[in-house]
Amino acid sequence: MSKELIVEWTSIYKTGIDFIDVQHKRLFDEITKLKKLEQNSRETNREVYRILNFLEEYIIIHFSEEEAYMDKIGYDDIISHKSIHSNFIKEFDTLKNRLDSDGNYNPVQLFFFLIKWLQQHIAIEDQKYVNYQSIGK
Repeated sequence: MSKELIVEWTSIYKTGIDFIDVQHKRLFDEITKLKKLEQNSRETNREVYRILNFLEEYIIIHFSEEEAYMDKIGYDDIISHKSIHSNFIKEFDTLKNRLDSDGNYNPVQLFFFLIKWLQQHIAIEDQKYVNYQSIGK
């Protein structure tokens, strides 16, 4: 039996930090819209472009607020976490710029790239600072 990718926000992704959970859910919701789009239509390209523009702005806000929270709790691995965020932003920008120049968007391919990254990041990297906070350093 193959393991199906969970493509919606569920409680397994909760950090217990309300504002971060709200932001993560919003990211899930926007990324999931990509999976529902049909490929190769002018309307699809416009919607993919809208979603990518939203994500481009929203991930900056989310990462900034998440990093401020990690700083506030004195998270000792904040530099590594910031580096992961920075690398993702570069990867996202490269992908978006390539798509902008091609004008062809594959919403399903984008969906799988983005949802896989988000799921792994929340489940692994974000849980590190959640655990750090819960054990009191």
